[in-house]
Amino acid sequence: MPRKARDERLDTRTARLKLSPRREPYWRNIQEGRAIGYRRLSGGKAGAWIARYYDRSEGRRYEALGAADDLMDADGAGTLTFGQAQDKARLWFARIERGAGKVVEPLTVTQAMADYLEDYIVRGGKALGDVRCSINAHILPAFGDKLVSSLTAPLIQRWHRQLAVAPARLRTKVKAEKRNVREATTEDAKRVNRRAKGTPYRRPKRTPWQRLVPVVHRGDPRAAECPFRG
Repeated sequence: MPRKARDERLDTRTARLKLSPRREPYWRNIQEGRAIGYRRLSGGKAGAWIARYYDRSEGRRYEALGAADDLMDADGAGTLTFGQAQDKARLWFARIERGAGKVVEPLTVTQAMADYLEDYIVRGGKALGDVRCSINAHILPAFGDKLVSSLTAPLIQRWHRQLAVAPARLRTKVKAEKRNVREATTEDAKRVNRRAKGTPYRRPKRTPWQRLVPVVHRGDPRAAECPFRG
């Protein structure tokens, strides 16, 4: 972990409350072009932490970090100690640097999927309908509002297992009120067990009629809209 900067004026609430209230923060440089400031407020109010970043091309920019623990104990979120304010400032500095000097806001899975679809189209993807339908049916309901940075391997693995045992999605009319599904079968459970053991799954042989059905459906635009099969 990065070493915390020390400053006699800012380290403790006792020292901070001795400072004179003023609009300009009391700054402490952390690294070149990076600083953290404490704004002492009047009227018996708790002070506030603020971060400052500077580069020659973009100039100065500022980020409010939260209230200082002058009157209340720090909670690590809205009320911060000097050390916690430094940690939060470093996260903001890192986002700026990852964005080549521009602030990069946290990316949600919904935003990531939108970017992926846009790139897929540019690359000339041939199955846009299938990809979009899979995203809308499986990915966004589970992870749409989550940050990409919060996803972990165990979380993804648990989601895979849930998909494997979920009822199969069948073709559903466009205006249907309820999704048409097939309940999980013994074969579904066997497939999950084989995957867990690392045994490759072999699709059962299809009858001539099963091979013919997709061909027939190609002539029906509604059938091609969301090609999930049981």
